[in-house]
Amino acid sequence: PFRPRGRSAAALPGVQRSAQFTTLLPQFIAEELMTIVTSPEYTYSFHADTVVADRRCNAIEAVMTMGGEVYKEITYAFDPVTSMPLYSEIENNPGALAEQTLISDYSYAADKAPCAEISEEGLREMYPDIFEKYRESNYAIENLPQQRLPAFSLPTTTGERYSRLLGDKFRTPTLIVIIDPASTFARATVNDIRKSIEALPYNADVIWAFVSTNTDIIDEIIPQPLMGEHILMNAKSLARDCGVSSYPVSIIVGTDGVVDDVILGYNNELTSVVIQKMALAAKSR
Repeated sequence: PFRPRGRSAAALPGVQRSAQFTTLLPQFIAEELMTIVTSPEYTYSFHADTVVADRRCNAIEAVMTMGGEVYKEITYAFDPVTSMPLYSEIENNPGALAEQTLISDYSYAADKAPCAEISEEGLREMYPDIFEKYRESNYAIENLPQQRLPAFSLPTTTGERYSRLLGDKFRTPTLIVIIDPASTFARATVNDIRKSIEALPYNADVIWAFVSTNTDIIDEIIPQPLMGEHILMNAKSLARDCGVSSYPVSIIVGTDGVVDDVILGYNNELTSVVIQKMALAAKSR
C-alpha cells in the first residue's frame, strides 16, 4: 500500500501521500525543499534570523515558474534552533481564477513525551471499538487451549485442498505444526516432531501447515510425507486465526476438534515435550 501503483505520470501514490495536507508534514517539506534547490523551475532565497508571522525564524521564499508563468509562490519559516517548521504559506496559481492560498501555523507541546512502545495491548486500549468490530481473532495462541480449532481450507503441495469446518472431528489425535520453512529451526522441528509421534503408544496424525507458498523449499524440508501426515501451505490465515505471532507453533488437538495444548517455539527438548503433552491430552479424554 505504500508503493505507487503504475509508472506513468498518472500513477496513484502510496497511502502516505494520498491523504489531504500530507505535504505540510516536516518530512514532506524536506522533500519539497530538495526539489526547490535542485529544480531549474524554482528560484529561491534564504533569510536567516528574520521575522515571519510575528515569530523570529529562518525563512525560505521560493517561486515556481514555467513557460514564463508563475505557478506557485512558497514561504517556509523554521525555528532557528530546532529547524522544525513554524509557518508556511503556499499560493498556487497566483493572480489566476484558480488561485489558492494555503496558510499553516505550527505549534509544539512544551513537554516532549517519549514515544511509547507500540504493543498489541496498548493498541487495544486505544482503539477498543475497532478491535471489537473488525478484528477476526481476539485471542492470542496462549488462549487457544479448550477452544475449538478454527476452520480452515488450505492448499496442499500436490495441488489439492485440505479443508475442515469448525466442529469437524479428527480421525485420531492430531498435531498441527504451523511453521515457516525459511526458519533455521524448520528441519529440526520436523525431525523432532516425527521422533515424538513415532514414540507415542497410539496413532496420531500430523498436519504440517507451512506459512510459505514456496513448494521448492517445503519439498526440501519434507521430501515425502509419512503415513498420517498432511503437508499444507499458505497457512498465514490459519496462523492469524489461531493468534500465532512467531513460528514454529505446535497445536495438540483431540479427535473432537478441541485444542488440548500448544507448544511455542523450538528447543532441544521438543521431542520429550511433545510426547509428554500428547500423553497428558490422551489421558484427559
